[in-house]
Amino acid sequence: MAAQTSIRAQFDGTAATPKKASFLLDVRVIGPLRVRVDGVWLKESDARWPRRRAVELLRVLALGGRRLPRAAAIAALWPRAGMREAQVSLRVTLHALRRALEPNVEGPGRFIDYDGVTLALRGDIGLAVDAHEAERALRSATLARAANLNVEALASYGRAIELLEAVPAEDGDAGWLAPYVRHWRRMFCVALRGNAALSKAAGDLNAATWHVERALVLEPLDEETVGLALEIALAMHDLERARLHFLEYKRRLAADLGTAPSRQLAAKYEAVMQTRAQRRKGELTAHELEILALIGRGIGSKQIGSTLGLSARTVDAHVGRILRKMGVRSRAAAVAAAGGLIEA
Repeated sequence: MAAQTSIRAQFDGTAATPKKASFLLDVRVIGPLRVRVDGVWLKESDARWPRRRAVELLRVLALGGRRLPRAAAIAALWPRAGMREAQVSLRVTLHALRRALEPNVEGPGRFIDYDGVTLALRGDIGLAVDAHEAERALRSATLARAANLNVEALASYGRAIELLEAVPAEDGDAGWLAPYVRHWRRMFCVALRGNAALSKAAGDLNAATWHVERALVLEPLDEETVGLALEIALAMHDLERARLHFLEYKRRLAADLGTAPSRQLAAKYEAVMQTRAQRRKGELTAHELEILALIGRGIGSKQIGSTLGLSARTVDAHVGRILRKMGVRSRAAAVAAAGGLIEA
């Protein structure tokens, strides 16, 4: 109980939802950059950014969260420039960034410290960064879920999803930013998957499906997400969707990584196929089940006809109906789809 009380304290309305008005500088680095200065939003497309590198420098400083060595800033923004040229570019870009944030202020301004060796955004003026906020929301969701505080966990997952909606599908032009983008996509996948799992537990299978399928788009080779997708599809009795999820994952896994699904995921798929076989078996008549059982023993149409007092053509007509009902194209596939649920 004490642990739950401690966790709940994080959701008292102040810790979970910071008061935006307290931040003098609020930087949105996920997706197109936006920055709020003294309550006024500034987009990266605005004319106040005379140099594109000033936008990227603000991203670098916001994501760093600490004092950044000058050499690290240069390596991120001017990886191919000579040192002297890069140092000049950094000074010019830093000046452009300061003027963009505070166009009517001369000198260093309130937001950026630069001592010639390291530079940083000043945290003491009130700094918020959406990437950092998304990480906090995801951590809060993990803690709440571990304490069985599912309502709070869903709220935190929802906040993380809201913040990560703008994650680009591609890594982008800035090479230094690519690892961050991939990290954000993984975070987005975790938040969507967590929401899907909690929605499934609450019986909201439509919401669970919507979230898990978005997660699959982001990380199609994430086995945990694929496994959850199979569970949700099975719970919805949408066995064809589950089958297609697994087969697509298996195909991509072989093509991209040259490997196969784990035994655990294969077992989940087997459960889907067994359920599918049970359902399709129920669609067969007793006569068709008898014919399918004989097919499973390797007996051909002529011999089946002799056994059952039918012509080979009539047996073939029955077999055609069996294949259509089972959703397969061959006798062997029909037997396999039945999953051993016929008498051999």
